Amino acid sequence: MQKHLFSLKKKLNFRQKPLLPGQVIAIVGSVILLMLISAVVANENRPWTVRLDNRVIAVVADKKAAQAAVAEWLGERERNLGQPVNVEGRITFERARRADGAVVDIATFKNVLSREVTVYTRATAIFVNGKKTLVVSDQETAEKLLTSLQEQYTQNSFDRVAFAEDVQLKTIA
Repeated sequence: MQKHLFSLKKKLNFRQKPLLPGQVIAIVGSVILLMLISAVVANENRPWTVRLDNRVIAVVADKKAAQAAVAEWLGERERNLGQPVNVEGRITFERARRADGAVVDIATFKNVLSREVTVYTRATAIFVNGKKTLVVSDQETAEKLLTSLQEQYTQNSFDRVAFAEDVQLKTIA
């Protein structure tokens, strides 16, 4: 039995036989690969910071879900206004740090968007004597409004009605 233990000890003793260069490279490479895989796995579980320009507005667990929430939120704004909207500023995502804050769920994130993000859309302004008087959703609506005002003063189809003031339409954002 002692002889058997001695031979096992001999087989496990690396000092008797030094490692070959190929074995050293394989061991070091395996350790490095294991460290890289561990870092990637650990990074995948980190939450995401949502920034508006350079300001943190929220921290979310799932970037794709948050991006979908932003798209859905913008879609709701477009449906409410009846035309495309743009975000004032730039929404970006980056891996969170501890100091960025606590993770919020998607419903809370949508509330944060409503509170923190300003959207704008193109519109048409009616200027009277150089002063912006009224803003409507588009050029067509502005023209219809002005035409209906002129029609109120038309007695017959031969009358020609014009504005006494300088009236201009301008597209604004």
